[in-house]
Amino acid sequence: MDIQEVRDQVRIQEWAELIRERNASGMTIREWCQARGLNENRYYYWLRKIRKTACTALESRGDLVPQTRNEPPAFAQINVIAEEHPDAPASGISIHVNNASIQIGSDVPARQITAMMKVITHVE
Repeated sequence: MDIQEVRDQVRIQEWAELIRERNASGMTIREWCQARGLNENRYYYWLRKIRKTACTALESRGDLVPQTRNEPPAFAQINVIAEEHPDAPASGISIHVNNASIQIGSDVPARQITAMMKVITHVE
């Protein structure tokens, strides 16, 4: 590892701490950067570098296995439990995770469900 790589690693650690601090502050990125006199573009630059470093580390450990286009999509089995929930639609499904709920009635078109799943799977 050369001096440039060491310097980048130190800066990544420093910026990771700043980003954690911003997340805990409850402020928007713009508000937080203005309050600290930082350039917002610089914040996003370091956020990208941190994410890239994290992905590289996961790939090297084998925790992240990219799916190739030739592989079929992976699915998880969902066991349906008949249970009455006061907020559940009369027919359809209701998904509750932590403080979030998703209710899908039986009349919702498949294209809307597909679009919603794309959004859900790409949330940061």
